[in-house]
Amino acid sequence: MLTESQRYAIQRCGVATLHDYRTVSPMSGEAFLEDGILFYYDGRMLLVCAQPLRDARSLRAARTRELVLRFVDRHAVDSVLYVGGEPLSLRELRSRNFFDDGVQRRRARAAELFLPIREAYRSPRLSRLYRRATRNGFAARCRAGGMVDASLLTLAETFYAGLPLSEYLAELAVTLSLTLMLPEVTIIEAWDRGAVRGFVTVHEPFDGVSVALFMAHDRVTRGVSDFLYSQLIDHARARNSEFVNVGPSASEGHYRFKRKWRGVPLVPPYYAATWRRRGARCTRHRTWLLRILGRN
Repeated sequence: MLTESQRYAIQRCGVATLHDYRTVSPMSGEAFLEDGILFYYDGRMLLVCAQPLRDARSLRAARTRELVLRFVDRHAVDSVLYVGGEPLSLRELRSRNFFDDGVQRRRARAAELFLPIREAYRSPRLSRLYRRATRNGFAARCRAGGMVDASLLTLAETFYAGLPLSEYLAELAVTLSLTLMLPEVTIIEAWDRGAVRGFVTVHEPFDGVSVALFMAHDRVTRGVSDFLYSQLIDHARARNSEFVNVGPSASEGHYRFKRKWRGVPLVPPYYAATWRRRGARCTRHRTWLLRILGRN
């Protein structure tokens, strides 16, 4: 469990979405911080976030491996999911009755992209894009979280109907109602002709960094995503954030859209590796809630 000083360190130096324990923990379990490495443990799966905090020394592979093995030896771990910018050999897990269950290679679109706030107002090209987005006829409505709005759930369902459902997108969907209830979250809605056409949720878990948590639109109305990005920039500027972390991209199209807005990869593409304990109950899903829904 995180101590008060560790929570403060994450607030001061966090940058990656996996550092945002307030939104990651509901799906991935109890958070631990040791030597700059965040661990999440849900009683069966150990998620290892090897993306270092800002201003932290580089994570040494040997120390990361030592901490993972120590955690496995002390807890009932059925599977280990390592996520980091560089590959890490965990072959010592074989002696603990684990087997290598595959890796996910690094892809450019897996990088977490950040919108630079100052550039949006200074770069001629980005300024033109910003001005067009703010003048395309939408009205913005902003409010704090605290209530679940049925219209936003309907919009999210419509949005998901056109997407191939990945584990990552499923996790975002099942935490949406929780996100809408958080008072520290801001909900930005795009309205047109009396109806909400899209929305984005955002909060500030780290100093100088706003984090966009979820965005959806009706898949029909043109320009709504650009409008919401312009509103993200305005929101971040009002909160004195230097960047908005808009996360990794579910598709090449999402990645190109974020790059159009000059998203820069401040968190490099992730490499992921999974190890599973032989004879353990099936752990096909990486989070406890999806395992319940999947009955495994």
